[in-house]
Amino acid sequence: MQKLIRLLLVVCIVVGIMGVVKPSVGYACSCEPQTAQGMFERAHVIFSGRVTDIKQGKEESNWDRFVTLEVSKIWKGQAQTEQVVRTQPHSAACGVEFETGRAYLVYAYEQDGHLQTNLCTRTGLYSQAYADRLYLGQGKLVDERREPWRGPDAALIGFYLIAVGLALFLRKRV
Repeated sequence: MQKLIRLLLVVCIVVGIMGVVKPSVGYACSCEPQTAQGMFERAHVIFSGRVTDIKQGKEESNWDRFVTLEVSKIWKGQAQTEQVVRTQPHSAACGVEFETGRAYLVYAYEQDGHLQTNLCTRTGLYSQAYADRLYLGQGKLVDERREPWRGPDAALIGFYLIAVGLALFLRKRV
């Protein structure tokens, strides 16, 4: 009988401790579903590119990752041919888990002087972003972004070429 009472006492103590001491709660990334159209309106820059480098933040307080992508197409905003994007280090913190060598469709926003992205922006593998690419359309190839050569220099060179051609033509006739 004493063993039974001791056992019940131990069980009561354990259950009592479990009721007082609660494990800490961990929160995972939680986002409202976004459409391609909604993200197009919210994002500052939308581009596709292949990851060439991933670096961890250098300061102790900076856990962010800095991802370098070689940009191939642009749908919105301005991006360099090689663009660095900042994200959290893991998906539980809404970070995009980029992999070197893979192509991504990136929806980015400007914050603290950096382009940033996260899981809530629809950034993901380019090969899996069919619905987004369908909505976005063709985009512009990086080389198409540059303005065609215009201005007085182009006009002067054109005039010069015409004058030289005319001079050569008239020279042969004489």
